[in-house]
Amino acid sequence: MMTDKVRYVIFSGANERAIIASCRYFCEAGFSFSLIARPLNDKIRLTRYRKNIDAIRQNDAIIASDMLSCIALVSRKYPQDKLVFLPSSESINRIILSCRQHFEQAGLDCYLCPQDCYETLSNKKSFIALTAEFDIDSPVEIKMPGYNDLPLVAKPSLEFSSSDGRKIYPVLIIDNKDLDDFFINHQAEEYFYQEYVVGESYYYLMFLYSNGNQLIRYQRNLLQQDNGKSIIAAEACDCPDLNFERKLISAFRAVDFSGFVMVEVIKNNDKTFLIEANPRLWGPLQLAIQQGITPNLIHDYPDVPNNNTSVSPYLWINGLISDVLQGKKPHSYFRKDECSICVIIMALCHDIYLHSDTLLLFIYEIKISFSHYLKKLVTKFISRTKNE
Repeated sequence: MMTDKVRYVIFSGANERAIIASCRYFCEAGFSFSLIARPLNDKIRLTRYRKNIDAIRQNDAIIASDMLSCIALVSRKYPQDKLVFLPSSESINRIILSCRQHFEQAGLDCYLCPQDCYETLSNKKSFIALTAEFDIDSPVEIKMPGYNDLPLVAKPSLEFSSSDGRKIYPVLIIDNKDLDDFFINHQAEEYFYQEYVVGESYYYLMFLYSNGNQLIRYQRNLLQQDNGKSIIAAEACDCPDLNFERKLISAFRAVDFSGFVMVEVIKNNDKTFLIEANPRLWGPLQLAIQQGITPNLIHDYPDVPNNNTSVSPYLWINGLISDVLQGKKPHSYFRKDECSICVIIMALCHDIYLHSDTLLLFIYEIKISFSHYLKKLVTKFISRTKNE
């Protein structure tokens, strides 16, 4: 069980909404935690939790030796505490796993599954192959995509590009122009392709214990940023498909996975399609915490309350503002009988950043969105003036 000697260690600088939700929970529950910040552009500095920054990386790139130096610094600062790693980012998790022995020798307890297991889940194609063995449906793969295959989704085969090292994200390809642009601007061999499946979007929010037990909650997505990016609005819900869940757990247990994982699915009538798994903390973590999936599960075995039907909805209004000002169209999963505007207005008081501890960050994100929008307008005006 949890002791006062435990201190959770969080590498910040990515997946900010999950980190904010974790920090907020740790403070409210009275747990100790230390943040290790990026040297540049770390949004955590705009929050109340900047006081919990106990080390700063020397390099903006993720380098194991740099991370180890930060762990040593935290360990010296709190010599009586047991340091427990919180898996907030897949990029960080992979570095930790690749040098696990060094981090554990430095005093960081890493409650993660083995590296090969983690990579099987984290890599989209290998996870789909694993789950196919358990009769789990995924969107049909398209080998050589053409105009007749549209719409489709290009998904990365690797986390980082082999050509320039940048992180690779899925790309939604709707029309002929999208397909042409994709092949011009991307390395086609770094992706695989699937049909675009429509339906309701759900997350299975899971923590699998190493002893064979599991804690599972559910999230219905209501609004998502353009091109399948971050969730803007969501609500707690009941299990979308219990048979799918049973098969999913069997797949995880077959590779001895334990820890946090979020599984995204699309449900079309009575059929559930697997989209991907994220074996880390996920962006709308605030919604999961209300349902008992708390960050300290990585080390502790707390009493978990029953599913609470009065859980507050999740909202990230700045994600919506950013899309709208960029001329993008967020994807709505609202049903025909639901008023999306009413839901968003009612959820404003639950926005992830519209709180006293993160108000500066809330304002900063709005400022950045409007700054980019105004810059775009000025550029467009100057171009039009020159042409006239």
